[in-house]
Amino acid sequence: MFTQKQLSALSEVAEIKRIYSVVERQLSGFKGPSCVVTSAEAQEGKTSLLTLLALTAASYGEKKVLAVDFNWYRPCLHLTFGVEQEFDLPALLEGQELEAQVQKTPFPNVEVITAPQADQETKSTAAAVVAGAVKILNEAKKVYDLVLVDTAAIYPANRNMVDPVVISAEADGVIVSVLGGVSPRQQVKRSIMALETAGANVVGTVLNQWRNPIF
Repeated sequence: MFTQKQLSALSEVAEIKRIYSVVERQLSGFKGPSCVVTSAEAQEGKTSLLTLLALTAASYGEKKVLAVDFNWYRPCLHLTFGVEQEFDLPALLEGQELEAQVQKTPFPNVEVITAPQADQETKSTAAAVVAGAVKILNEAKKVYDLVLVDTAAIYPANRNMVDPVVISAEADGVIVSVLGGVSPRQQVKRSIMALETAGANVVGTVLNQWRNPIF
């Protein structure tokens, strides 16, 4: 994981500002837009990408940002932002205000909703998870300028994951993170097709750690 100092420095890199500008333009028609960050397979840099987008939106874009962790299979955002893993899905669905689920981070204008503890996660049905995601996205629009959602990788699917395709279809847009020289091209194409078939708005792909073969 990055330190707070490293994250702040990385958010100033020109390339992440360009990526953020594209995302902002693509979602400009939505109020308090929500954007999922996912990937075809695991370990493709999606959580790091989401974190840097959140910091860039908050500093460069002067937005109030909510980062949400729906990667319940391998949650990371609580570690990235140095907060406790405290999300309580049943309480949210029973009418608890969204504000009670939100935690502040060390970064100005960036707040986070973590994944739940593992024992609570196993008691949540797929329908309840989707209902919770929809409530978060709808309620967050009233408070935040941008909502970024971390999810599991699309493949391989397993029964313990919150389906990223379903969550993406509920959001205003989705970014697919691709690891340069590692992500299988056919798997990326397959993932994008699954997202589009579900009705998700794929705003783009981001190629991480790309190296120009000329150099």
